[in-house]
Amino acid sequence: MDIWVIIVPLLRMALYVATFGALGTQLFIWHFGGHLSSTGHAYCRQLIANSSIFGVIISVCLWLSVAGNMSGTITGIFDPVMLQLAFEASAGMAALLSLAGFILFFVGGAATHHWYRLLPVMGSLLLLFSLSITGHVTRIGFITQLLLGVHLVGLAYWLGALLPLRKLCLEPNKTVLVEIAHRFGIYAFIYIGALVLSGATYAYLLLGSLSALVTTTYGNMLLAKIGTVSVLLLLGAINKFKLVPLLRHDMLKGAKKLYTSIQWELFAVVIILFLTSLLTTSLNLPMAMMGG
Repeated sequence: MDIWVIIVPLLRMALYVATFGALGTQLFIWHFGGHLSSTGHAYCRQLIANSSIFGVIISVCLWLSVAGNMSGTITGIFDPVMLQLAFEASAGMAALLSLAGFILFFVGGAATHHWYRLLPVMGSLLLLFSLSITGHVTRIGFITQLLLGVHLVGLAYWLGALLPLRKLCLEPNKTVLVEIAHRFGIYAFIYIGALVLSGATYAYLLLGSLSALVTTTYGNMLLAKIGTVSVLLLLGAINKFKLVPLLRHDMLKGAKKLYTSIQWELFAVVIILFLTSLLTTSLNLPMAMMGG
């Protein structure tokens, strides 16, 4: 069996984790940084730094995997000819763009001069662009690339908030948690609405028909992802309409229940990212779409 069939999806999943860790946490700071304590800021900055370092490593591994995948052997990552071809391939270029994006995130997070605050913005654009120039998204063109970008930003806002919110649940002072959780839910209507709408449109354009959801392997995997996302949406709704109000009446009990809910959300996220990695690396689009 080709070892790259296993390695590439796992690397892709790791890339998503690093991307949402860096970009998502940065979005959290941009939206709620004014309410965070110095401890909260330090935690988020450390998350971005760790995600950026992890992302740099994964990006390099992804670039090497392009050479290895083209050669069909693990030793292909040492072949100068294959490495040169990796520079020219769209997957190789995407890996190098994500590498640059993570470096900008890391440098921007460590710098103190106000001009360096632009670096995470540039890093965000590079990460989003790197995910839009390879795979199925390129088959239709600009429309699907734009939809994917909107979808990814919505996901980053949601997923990037989970670890900071979980950390706030453990803080002695729950007042900050109450305020941020409330504001997160307000912004979530916009972000998650855009996420769902763009994701549904993007999926339909790729599938070509709703029947492909049940008649093709790609559609079945996408249906499994949609089901898991629905569970995540349900948990988010419970957080918004039940647990956040509970926080205002009983901070300790509300924080404990919210912490547990976030743990389940993180479990669902792992499944979603794994399914997404398979959809983008291991499965072909339905034949109708391929023919179109």
